[in-house]
Amino acid sequence: MKEYSPSSTNSRRRVSPCNTTTATPRSPAGNSPSTSSRASPYASPWASATWRTAPSRRDTLTKETLPFDGIEAHIEQLLADIQENIYRKALAFRDGMITKVDSYDEFKQLLETKGGFFLCHWDGTAETEERIKAETKATIRCIPFDSPAEEGKDMLTGKPSHCRVLIAKAY
Repeated sequence: MKEYSPSSTNSRRRVSPCNTTTATPRSPAGNSPSTSSRASPYASPWASATWRTAPSRRDTLTKETLPFDGIEAHIEQLLADIQENIYRKALAFRDGMITKVDSYDEFKQLLETKGGFFLCHWDGTAETEERIKAETKATIRCIPFDSPAEEGKDMLTGKPSHCRVLIAKAY
């Protein structure tokens, strides 16, 4: 009678999920990845270096096929590119919604037709702000920190102004 030994009953080397690089990759059924009848929807511990993945980008709606080797570095760069692309789109949209206005008539006309934000001179008084709000329902949204000091005249009263403010209408 033959004596039992693990090596005599199982001649195929078992693959540990923690150590896939030292053995031939095998699925739990014993098939190699290339001959498997079903494609795996996830990265398994039996994945070989020849397996590929296809990440898709939501910002550009593109998809590319990549090998698993070096995927970490590529994904890090991909995420940085996506963040930069989304930021540039948002900045361009914001800048496209801001209109520089110097006269009150132009401001009222653009407020009704175009909408968005308006960079206007303001003399700094609460009375002017209240009058603009009463006549147009638009209010001062903010005084931009990064705007350069610019001398001009208040669009409503004609008084001297030292900077522009962002005015918009709430809907």
